Amino acid sequence: MSGILSATGLPGREPVKNAIPVGDLGAGLFAVYGILSALIGREKSGVGQYIDASLLEAALGLSIWETTELWGTGRSPEPIGTANRMSAPYQAVKAQDGYLVIGAANQKLWLTFLEVLGRPELNDDPRFCSNSIRVTHRDTLIEVLAPTFATRTVHEWVDALLAAGVPAAPIYNYEQALASDHVAARQMLMHVAHPVEGTFRSLGFPVKMRGTPQQVRYPPPLLGEHSDAIRQELAEKGLLPAAGQSVTR
Repeated sequence: MSGILSATGLPGREPVKNAIPVGDLGAGLFAVYGILSALIGREKSGVGQYIDASLLEAALGLSIWETTELWGTGRSPEPIGTANRMSAPYQAVKAQDGYLVIGAANQKLWLTFLEVLGRPELNDDPRFCSNSIRVTHRDTLIEVLAPTFATRTVHEWVDALLAAGVPAAPIYNYEQALASDHVAARQMLMHVAHPVEGTFRSLGFPVKMRGTPQQVRYPPPLLGEHSDAIRQELAEKGLLPAAGQSVTR
């Protein structure tokens, strides 16, 4: 209902669901944003407030480019695969041994990009001479570039483009992503000790806080592990009878 499915996938093909549930996760993140805003507001006003976050509104709230395109052109956005709605070339391309993503998002990067590829003549092509025109002819542009990208491997292209200052990256699967140096440097893979299961792997914290670094204090609890402590806490708050007391209804 948010429109996301209508603009995801390949042109002319059946709708494609995003593998990441952006509505669910987005609503949770927006809820945290609302909670923190309300806490800051309460510090000033002394009054709390009701917070309402929905999956639909979260999905729409993340559809910034798509809604802008609709209002700017009067046409609902259509699926464009891995391409970018604002810039070209800015998408996945096929190299000799796999796929990489490139991002020549402005004219300076475009000219540098052509130098790396050894295709400076493409800037004289009237279909590709400016970003707005390239966006209109993005499919043709990728077809023209395909034979060039097929001459080298993913990492050869990525290394050459990055060395020239053009954004580029290999497309990893999850096994490759979790084994990458960058993920290791950012501590996004943790090993957590568990009293029964032994040590297991877990994703790290996606936001780092230098003043109060996050840490794992407890492993996932065993069934009923904290039941007594929870009952005791509820009893101390008068929400549950203490041991030996009867329940009055």
